[in-house]
Amino acid sequence: SGATTSDVISSQLSALNSSTSLISITIGGNDVGFASVMETCVLGSDKDCVNAVDQAENEASSTLPGALHTLFSDMRSRAPAAHVVVLGYPEFYDLSKSSTCVGLSTTKRTALDGGADVLDNVVQSAAGARSGQWGAVLRSATPASTAPSAVTIRSPSNTPPSGSASTRRRAVLAAGVWRS
Repeated sequence: SGATTSDVISSQLSALNSSTSLISITIGGNDVGFASVMETCVLGSDKDCVNAVDQAENEASSTLPGALHTLFSDMRSRAPAAHVVVLGYPEFYDLSKSSTCVGLSTTKRTALDGGADVLDNVVQSAAGARSGQWGAVLRSATPASTAPSAVTIRSPSNTPPSGSASTRRRAVLAAGVWRS
């Protein structure tokens, strides 16, 4: 939607209430300027791209954790029984299978993939910090180059999905969510 964490808090969380049973969210990329980083990487030099990604990674590591903590706390207070699925960001480029990409050098693609990894780790850590309150945190072990990552948080009153871990991951990746 192009929303930052503060946008979600101010204009989207009002839709949640005590009867909300499922929340799915991808968050963080807009907080660190994803669109402008991509624009810089497509239109600028390798150095400009790496600098833009570095700046976004610094923002993700320093500012984003607090914003995510506030967002997740507000979500929980508005929808205390909801299952929450926090979807991560994929690496955009499979560097082992692509030697060229029009407009993006290997240096740029490597920087962008690294930035996505940093963002994913920050989001996963923030969601994982809630696991004591919300229940288990499960993360897809599927390589980011082949599927999106997912951090799934369930309410402590519910049991985890049945089946093997790989079956549960496929369910999350195929449907975006799973039901306990």
